[in-house]
Amino acid sequence: MVDEAFYFVESPSPQIVAWPTIVAGQSWHRRWLSHWGSAAHSWTTNAPNLGERVDRAADLNDDGVLSVDDIDRFCEALHGEDRSFDFSGDGQIDSHDLTAVVEALLQTSIGDVNLDGVFNSNDLVLLFQTAKFEDEQPNNSSWADGDWNCDGDFNSNDLVFAFQRNAYSANAKRQ
Repeated sequence: MVDEAFYFVESPSPQIVAWPTIVAGQSWHRRWLSHWGSAAHSWTTNAPNLGERVDRAADLNDDGVLSVDDIDRFCEALHGEDRSFDFSGDGQIDSHDLTAVVEALLQTSIGDVNLDGVFNSNDLVLLFQTAKFEDEQPNNSSWADGDWNCDGDFNSNDLVFAFQRNAYSANAKRQ
């Protein structure tokens, strides 16, 4: 496949995301190998890596660590104007993109709170210990608190969303 990149210092329109800003000592690194090179969100900036391939596809918040914070970063983008997380390429950020982040990039399932690779009773115990299920506080939940559909709250909609994916396992993950 042939790829090309069109670089814009400033975004020429609201539909086109500006490229990451490079500061002294940094260079661009391709982070979304499955996206076109001309898509600004396919790139990030970091110290030069001298040819070493760094796959940052799942590190959505660019902190160098794969964690629930990356899913929370996606949820922020879902409610904002940042269209750089449109992984399905349909021009929208929605539940299809969320499942792509969780299942394809993080290689786990909706409901896997502790990101150990399996959605099971351990995750449910962790969730209900947070005491945020259908509480009276709006928008106070994150992925680790049970907000699996990115609406800001842990409620029955999140449980339905997770169980519809048919990924729940009664067994603990084998080491």
